[in-house]
Amino acid sequence: MKTTARRALRFAALLLLRARALPFAAPAGPLLIVAPHPDDECLGCAGLLLRHRRTGGRARIVFLTDGSASHPGHPVLNPQTLATRRSAEAIEAARRLGLDPDDLVFLGLPDGRLPHLPKHQHADAVRRLAHEIGRAAPESVFVTSLRDGSSEHAAARELVDEALAGLPSAIRRFEYLVWAVYSPRHLLRIALASPAPRRLRFPGLGPAKQHALAAHESQFLPSPPWPDAVQPRDFANAFSTEEEYFIEYHSR
Repeated sequence: MKTTARRALRFAALLLLRARALPFAAPAGPLLIVAPHPDDECLGCAGLLLRHRRTGGRARIVFLTDGSASHPGHPVLNPQTLATRRSAEAIEAARRLGLDPDDLVFLGLPDGRLPHLPKHQHADAVRRLAHEIGRAAPESVFVTSLRDGSSEHAAARELVDEALAGLPSAIRRFEYLVWAVYSPRHLLRIALASPAPRRLRFPGLGPAKQHALAAHESQFLPSPPWPDAVQPRDFANAFSTEEEYFIEYHSR
C-alpha cells in the first residue's frame, strides 16, 4: 500500500513538473558533469550526454567520491573492493555514452563524508575541482541539486560553487536531479520552485540511457549473498522516461 501511494504521489508531482517546466535548449559547447558518486552521471545526465556526444560535443565527468559506502555491512564487498568496482563500472557506463576513459576524472573522496570533510581535505577538493574545471574549459557545469534530498548531493553543489568562485563568470551552472526524481516530496518542491525547471527530451535514446545505467551493476543487481539490489527497483524505474530536468542557477 505504501509503495502504491508513493507511486501515485510521484506521478502527480511529475505531471506538475512537466506542466511547469520550460523546454531545455542544451548548450552546444563543452560540458562538465560533476557526479558525487559513480552512477549519478547516468541517472541525471545520460540523455544530455547522449544527445551532446551525437552532435559532436565535448564532455568530461568528474566523480567526487569513490562510491565505497554503498554496501555497508556486506560480507564480501569491502569498501576497497567497491571503490575499484565502481570506478570500473563508471568507465564502462561512460563508454556506452560515447566518452573515453580520458574524459573521466576520479577525485577519490571518501563516500558518505562529503558534507563533513576536514578543512584541509575540503580545501584540497575545491582546489582539485577548480583545476579540472579550468582544464576542461566548459561552457556549462552540471552538478546535483541543493534540493535533491541528499546531503552528499548538496555538498557537491557547494564544492562546485567554491571551485567556480575564481574562474570565469561566463561558465553557466546547472543543477540536475537524482533522488528528487524518486521522492514525491522533493519532486513537488522542485516543481513549484522558481526559477522553473527545464525539461530535456531525448526521444528514442531511452534504451541507450538504460544500457549505460546497467553498467553500474553493483547498484542495480543483487550482490550475493544479498538477494536484492541496494537500489530498489522503483528507484531505477523512475529513470526510465526519455526526459531529464535541469535548473539553471547563478552564483550567490
